[in-house]
Amino acid sequence: MSSKDQPTKLLLVRGLLGAYMPGHFKRVRSHFRQMGFQVEIAPTLPHGTLATNAKRLHAYLKRESNTRLMILAHSKGGLETLLALRGMNTPVASVVLLQTPRRGAPYLSSVFRNIAPRPSSPFHRIRETAHAFGLTAIGARSACLELATKAMLPGVDEIENTRYPFPVYSFSSFSRSNSDWIELQAGRIEELEPGQPNDGVFLTRDQVWDKFHHRELDFELDHAEPTVGSERIHEPTFWEALLRENKILPEVR
Repeated sequence: MSSKDQPTKLLLVRGLLGAYMPGHFKRVRSHFRQMGFQVEIAPTLPHGTLATNAKRLHAYLKRESNTRLMILAHSKGGLETLLALRGMNTPVASVVLLQTPRRGAPYLSSVFRNIAPRPSSPFHRIRETAHAFGLTAIGARSACLELATKAMLPGVDEIENTRYPFPVYSFSSFSRSNSDWIELQAGRIEELEPGQPNDGVFLTRDQVWDKFHHRELDFELDHAEPTVGSERIHEPTFWEALLRENKILPEVR
């Protein structure tokens, strides 16, 4: 059986700290399994750097070299996916990037780089110091430092100079109100980047990949909602609708 005749397996790729969030991607996995798909969550590390996780993904993809895959990648997991796939012959049907940044996260730049202006509230300054200690304690400092920049992120140039033999779809988002996971960061972003649309972690403009099939979502979606949901977003049906509306949901075989 050729790879094109095989059923398509869905691979979910988490972003920074994803596995530390209760229920992260689990309802999405269950939903697509109930629809009849094979679904796995990629074996990346929640505190892993781009290079570390790209290497782990590359090894996984080599083991799956005879499996037709559709990859749904959230946040920096999209960077790791595309870096891992450079030069590979894995039969990938398509890659979907959601909220995948090309530049860094303003809040992490504040926490780890002490960029100006500093938080106006003493409480917020103490909170950022506590976050830096906490993220360092769980081993995520190096991964956070990669994202703590206004510059182009590591690997972006390599991705943009690579010709991928499969379609890549990119989606950016914005949110004016945010779920509990994101709310702490969102106010700080407004201080650092006043008036700039963002999803509570990354600026919307920094999620735009002109190289790929790109679309900005026309409804509010913060950075945590696609993976853990909220009162306004049921993440499993969000993903199904996103794939159906853009005609990229594979057939169940």
